Amino acid sequence: MIKRIIPLVVFFSVLAIPVYSQTQFYIYEKSGSYNLGTWLRYNRCDGFFPGLRGQLFLDDEESFWIKGRAGYGFSLHAPRYQAEIEKRFPSGDNEYLFKIEGYRLTATGDAAVIPDWQNSISALLFRLDYYDFYEIFGAGLWIGKDWKGVFRLSLTGGINRYGSLPNKTSQSLLDWGGEKRADKRVFRDNPPVAEGDDYYVGMQMELDTRPSPSAFVNGWFGTAIYTNSEFLKPLAHGDYSYHHVTLRLSRLQAVTHRQRLLWSGSFGIHHGTVRGRANGQPAVTEPFLFDLGGLSTLRGYRYKEFINGSGMAMTNLDYYFNGSFLPRTFLAKIWGLKFLFKKIDLMFFGDAGTIWNAKATDALPDAILQERFRFKSIRCDAGWGLHIGNWMKFQMAFPLTRTPQTGKYDYKYYLYITPTI
Repeated sequence: MIKRIIPLVVFFSVLAIPVYSQTQFYIYEKSGSYNLGTWLRYNRCDGFFPGLRGQLFLDDEESFWIKGRAGYGFSLHAPRYQAEIEKRFPSGDNEYLFKIEGYRLTATGDAAVIPDWQNSISALLFRLDYYDFYEIFGAGLWIGKDWKGVFRLSLTGGINRYGSLPNKTSQSLLDWGGEKRADKRVFRDNPPVAEGDDYYVGMQMELDTRPSPSAFVNGWFGTAIYTNSEFLKPLAHGDYSYHHVTLRLSRLQAVTHRQRLLWSGSFGIHHGTVRGRANGQPAVTEPFLFDLGGLSTLRGYRYKEFINGSGMAMTNLDYYFNGSFLPRTFLAKIWGLKFLFKKIDLMFFGDAGTIWNAKATDALPDAILQERFRFKSIRCDAGWGLHIGNWMKFQMAFPLTRTPQTGKYDYKYYLYITPTI
């Protein structure tokens, strides 16, 4: 009886995640003093992961606070936690900020692919876990300035210890996805990382001209992150020595009164070496390298079809009609469809991108602009989709350039349970 009840408890607990993510609902909240919410997830390393997150304000202006989260992975048999102290110093329309944090987490570099809660539901229901995980244990320091809430510049530094994580569960409610081995369905293997200590300094810039992240107006938003562990290596003798750059810039643009175009461009370069080992063997991958293919990247290709690149360039273009197309077609005259089209409308999209590999002995400019990056290596796709209400997007993508793994008519389908534009 208990074995039947526990999966149902896990299922309904994880289904509560999108509600919290969308509404920021707290279990308990006292305005200006503190709040308390849930931290729930499910994946092939942690298994079922229940936890709590909270924030305690230390002044009446809500400019000084302690924030934290903690939980336990029942399959990994390990606690996970993160705690930070942040203080903001107003200066006219601007403000300075100081933050220090410590953590031990099951981390991933794939959070931009789909939201964590959607990955949790996919893993719990269908044994499909789209994230690659690693353990990170460390602390960091942030010092920065915020200009009118539009532009932020931060200097960072800290230490991280990276470790590999094996699969710890093969359970899901439905026996549909994963990989088939010995007549059993299991999660795909979680790849190892280059284990070791990383002492780093860096800089981060953030730009957002929208009134809020969900605002339906024209605006620019993006990030630029530079991390360097080579600078501290002679002093700290860490296992990593690298320069790492990631850039992402997006534009939301009104075309007509309702129609919107969303453009995003991404670029990354990792240049350096690592002395770490994974499970006594040379590392297959590490958390700094780039992958493309599938969800939210090159949607016409297999998930992570292109992996472990030291360089990456990609652009995405999405066009949303937002109630200005399907409701005005002759189909809306069919009984029942007019009501349905009030919640559903069409969108088109296209993607192009590539990854490449540079030698660790190359100078940094050569690693960025070197002969290994060729235009013929760019992969392109296009597709269409339906955005349904404010929560869901269905998309179908097809490749415009073939690969050994993906043919011309190898269509891909996606269902995103996430706020639409």
